[in-house]
Amino acid sequence: MRDKRYIIQVIPLIRLPLMRTQAFSYYNPEILPAGSLVKVSFFRQNVLGIVVGIRDDFEHKGTIRIKNIGEVIEKSFLTEKQLALANYVAEKYICPPGIVLKGMIPSQFKMRAKKGSAQTLKGKNIITKSAIAEKISKDKSKYFVLDGSGTEREAVNLALIGELVKTKKQCLILVPEIYFSHGIYEKIKTNFPEQEIALFHSKMAKGKQNEWREKVKEGKLKVIIASRAGIFLPFKSLGLVIVREPQEASFKQWDTAPRYNAADSARFLADQYGAKLIFESFMPSVKLFKKIEDREYMRISCSQTGKEKRKIEIVDMYPEKKSADLPISKNLYSGLAKSIEDKKQALLLVNRRGFSTFSICQSCKKVLSCPKCDKALVYFDEKSQYVCLHCGYKRDLLSSCPSCGGFQFSHYGVGSQTVEKKLKKLFPFIKIGRLDSDTIKSQSRLKKLYADLFGKKIDILTGTQIALESMESGSFSLVGIISAYDFFGKPDYNSRETAFFNLGRARELVGSQGVLIIQAPSLNDPLFKYLESGKSEDFLKDELKLRKKYAYPPYSQIIKLSYADHLQKKAESESARVFDLLNVKSHNNIRIEDPFAPYLAKKRGKFTINILIKISGKEVIADTPIYAIMSSLGKGWKIDVDPISTV
Repeated sequence: MRDKRYIIQVIPLIRLPLMRTQAFSYYNPEILPAGSLVKVSFFRQNVLGIVVGIRDDFEHKGTIRIKNIGEVIEKSFLTEKQLALANYVAEKYICPPGIVLKGMIPSQFKMRAKKGSAQTLKGKNIITKSAIAEKISKDKSKYFVLDGSGTEREAVNLALIGELVKTKKQCLILVPEIYFSHGIYEKIKTNFPEQEIALFHSKMAKGKQNEWREKVKEGKLKVIIASRAGIFLPFKSLGLVIVREPQEASFKQWDTAPRYNAADSARFLADQYGAKLIFESFMPSVKLFKKIEDREYMRISCSQTGKEKRKIEIVDMYPEKKSADLPISKNLYSGLAKSIEDKKQALLLVNRRGFSTFSICQSCKKVLSCPKCDKALVYFDEKSQYVCLHCGYKRDLLSSCPSCGGFQFSHYGVGSQTVEKKLKKLFPFIKIGRLDSDTIKSQSRLKKLYADLFGKKIDILTGTQIALESMESGSFSLVGIISAYDFFGKPDYNSRETAFFNLGRARELVGSQGVLIIQAPSLNDPLFKYLESGKSEDFLKDELKLRKKYAYPPYSQIIKLSYADHLQKKAESESARVFDLLNVKSHNNIRIEDPFAPYLAKKRGKFTINILIKISGKEVIADTPIYAIMSSLGKGWKIDVDPISTV
């Protein structure tokens, strides 16, 4: 008698066309639970796969032959809730489920657990009772938006976590970038046993990732601070999800599939466990404000203690355009001198790395650009190199101009290194630190910078967006923005919201009696008036009116289709072909915009053409007539649902 065999449905962890079958049948001598990690033969290669179910036997026609599962690596490797989340992400972001599931699998499966003595609670417990935390705990609502004072929001979070841990449930704190977590991690370590806390991110050692993943699954880790991939962890009993600064673009994985947004997906994750969900920032995003107005989310505002004592100075830079001290205005110089005299700390924000923004050949007057991206190369004084910030292309300082062979270049614009160099000339006897993406590449250098900063060994910190996001509220007596319009970004539908958040966040970093100095080429921008009045709700209401008028999110959903090829003509013809197919299927709730070259049309040697799709109303993407066309797109195409940029 032949041994009984079961037909197991497996999703291979590889990219498959969306219109193709995603789960395949394999024989196995025993039933395997959904979520089991296996190795299977798929065509001529052995690949990993995840079991998603079993099925009844069926009639085998022709040459159909069912293969056996090659190896069962681990049963129930993923939980049912992880499988549900993977299915949600795959459907919402139009991505093969095998790619989503692959992102949930660590690169190593087996590891030897490290033995260590239990750690005891150290330091002074700083958790205090919070009326707001008590209100959130007792309220029947599931979704909350917490805004206002950063110090009070942090106190609310600590109080909520303290109560949650008593019930033996877990808390996930999602942060846009892991360097954003430094302050909250140190405070949580002061209040809870360190062996129950995890700081989970992609740069940590693979062995440690696997060790902590198992502890999350067993429920031994109670507080997990993580970047966007944290939503895919195998929680045992999740009771609270806190999303810090949900408007930040870093929550969106834009460069590779699945192009998901962790802040948006956090709601599905919380629903799976019946956990409460809190979005917290100094003000709600436009998207969250719409949900508050629709009574879908509950808004709770913390007090703005000390806000009225923070000054805002907006400096018109036009009269100082020929000043020898550029980019430091007279007002900013005076403010920095006073901060140094008072033995306090200051932060200067510049939204560009490097020494300059672009360089021009003195012979032919052409901008030195990247041959792969057609973007201006940025000069780095420390390395004596020109670098492309988009693709990483580098060329030596002594390289000749590709147009005329000239060797002399003039540098224009302001970068973080420019500001640092100017400060050293103006204030030669003080300690200056710099925090940008070059700094954070070295963990030892970053730790030393933080130690010097919090140890009051740095007088002035210069930094890019990273410094803006990672510093704690009220940390500086002076915060200066070198050029306000550098923070506006690309001319996109959400650029004003991004700029207002950046300006407001900078204000939050100013301590009581401190000052925010904003240098701008014009003083007439309405954003400055919103900021000075402190009425962020007026900005949100006006922004919603504009979004509604032009059918932008949250009144529509945007899908960006991008096609890239080494040949520009092929990129244009292929995008035109797909546009025609989509246009035929569009209707009143689906608007297809003409193909266009994006802001960065050439990147890494490839030309890109975009097609924007606006879906209004409550249309579900998978139910629209254009879904079949998007699902059948071939090699070279990228599908980005809810893109961070449309240009």
